[in-house]
Amino acid sequence: MSASVKLTQKMLNSWLEAAWRDGFSKGVDGEDSIPDFSSLDPRGPEDGKKLAPAEAQLAEYNPCKCGARMFREGFGVQCSRKPFGDGLLCKTHQKVIDEQPSEFDLPFGWFNKERPMQHLDQKQHDKPIAWNDTKKSKTTNTKKRTSAKEMREQLTEMGVSIDGLKGKALTLKYNEVMDSQQKPAADSQSSEEQHHEIPSTPQDTHTLSEVQEVEIKTTIEIVKNHNGSETEIHRQELIPKTPETDSQNESVNDTESEDPAAGTGLIKGSPKPKPESPKSETQDSVPSTTAEFKKFFAEIGISTEGLRGKGAYKQRYIQHLKEQEQAQAQEDGEETEDMSDEELGLDTSNFVEVDFEGVEYLEDEDTSNIYNVSHQLIGKWNDDGDDIIWADNTFKSAHETMKD
Repeated sequence: MSASVKLTQKMLNSWLEAAWRDGFSKGVDGEDSIPDFSSLDPRGPEDGKKLAPAEAQLAEYNPCKCGARMFREGFGVQCSRKPFGDGLLCKTHQKVIDEQPSEFDLPFGWFNKERPMQHLDQKQHDKPIAWNDTKKSKTTNTKKRTSAKEMREQLTEMGVSIDGLKGKALTLKYNEVMDSQQKPAADSQSSEEQHHEIPSTPQDTHTLSEVQEVEIKTTIEIVKNHNGSETEIHRQELIPKTPETDSQNESVNDTESEDPAAGTGLIKGSPKPKPESPKSETQDSVPSTTAEFKKFFAEIGISTEGLRGKGAYKQRYIQHLKEQEQAQAQEDGEETEDMSDEELGLDTSNFVEVDFEGVEYLEDEDTSNIYNVSHQLIGKWNDDGDDIIWADNTFKSAHETMKD
């Protein structure tokens, strides 16, 4: 027996149990022989030789050693340290158990239990374990290297002179010849594949100039949403450009040219409103950005205090055009009618849906104005933003009805 390990009562009990079981199993078969008691020693062989990991993985559980399974070169072996105190684990593995919640276990489990496929400890829980027998085999390059003798023999059989060729020069010549032999076969295969790829019917081909002679046709579809609002869907398609379509486009462009008074209720071709300053007489286009609106108002002397966002500036611009139209009508002795939101070209790009007391409305984020789903101005938020200052009691009454 091994003299390096002290024999404890626990080890002795294990040793006696092993001897008893050996005799019991022999008695069942009618055998009467004394076993080699040293082979039953739980402390292991006297020479203390360490088993290889592959062999140690298949060894029987030794109760005289720590019960933890350890990872050695891809194999699961039993920890060789002594148990700590009256426990089943060494100090190191007992510390792992003590420092983590009870639902976690040893990283590689217990040697006398089923081997896990993922880590069981808290630190690397569920991380796969790379056991030797579960690794995917890697394919290796088994291409045989051609020797110099074989190169000379093959080149000679093919009628290629090898005079003065040796070493690297011989290898280069051999590779050149072999590549030239394989190339015709590859070319024939490629031509065969190309033959199969030839379509049965001729395909239409287009030159660069023909591809350029197209135009983009844009159509707009207006879809009404369930909340009463409308969404514009823009679709584009390429159509061949012909002299006929050119003439039609020129006609359409003439009729659809930009009208500075578009969305204001003014009729194209009618007399322009009387300008308020010499600068407005040279105004040729409608401002399209906030900066352009500011410049326009500054030139004609209109205050922009309190205006924020393009939507607010556009509304003030439309109001200015309306005032000009009314002033012109009064000079001409004509009466004008108030324009609707649709005629004014109400900008709904900054509208967002809001819910007030269970009723859906639209809020202009630039002005805090509140509109109903028909885009009618019904009021605006108060300073705290929790109540509506109604533009008219009619809208308040309608809200109370819808709220109920």
